Amino acid sequence: AKLVTNKRGGYCFEQNRLFASVLQELGFPVTCISARVQMGSTEPRPRTHMLLSVEVNGAPWLTDVGFGSEGLLHPLPLAVSENGEKQFAWQYRITGAGPIFTLQSMHPEGWFDLYRLTLEPQFPIDYELANHYTSTHPESRFVLNRIVARPGPEQRVTLWNDTLMEQTPTSTSETKIASDAELMQILETRFALNFPPGTKFPTSTERRP
Repeated sequence: AKLVTNKRGGYCFEQNRLFASVLQELGFPVTCISARVQMGSTEPRPRTHMLLSVEVNGAPWLTDVGFGSEGLLHPLPLAVSENGEKQFAWQYRITGAGPIFTLQSMHPEGWFDLYRLTLEPQFPIDYELANHYTSTHPESRFVLNRIVARPGPEQRVTLWNDTLMEQTPTSTSETKIASDAELMQILETRFALNFPPGTKFPTSTERRP
């Protein structure tokens, strides 16, 4: 109802859970797994991202519809590859020797770590704990910031607090959002999200504990 009927969006625990249910209904073997979001960091971070390993013709594929602006646009073979795979204007690869693998995307300055994953199956309670941390912890980026993201074949669009960022493989532009009315229009036209008329959004300062 939230994601499909009301077009309100969501994040990985909602989007990938729904997608996993669809794939299982279609007969695909699905293993729910988790990852540590790195976004270029070399330090270990908590396992707070849900994603899927989907078996096709006996081989696992990394499937993820809930990562955000740099997320995959197609499933990716869950195998180490030096050159990776081109997905429209973007390029991805998986590195590592197991049991820990890293998903990377190509940036102008070179390969960039998105997240580290293992193939250990996760249970609903694992996601319940991760979701609780992500949505309530005072230091969670989702508590401290307004974040909306939509990947696309040629352009990635991201809203970070009051800044709209538009990224291509070679450039990034930023635009400041001046009002709630402008924000509502951007959410509808750029992100295909629906909100009731008169919806007000707290500033990042108001959300900070």
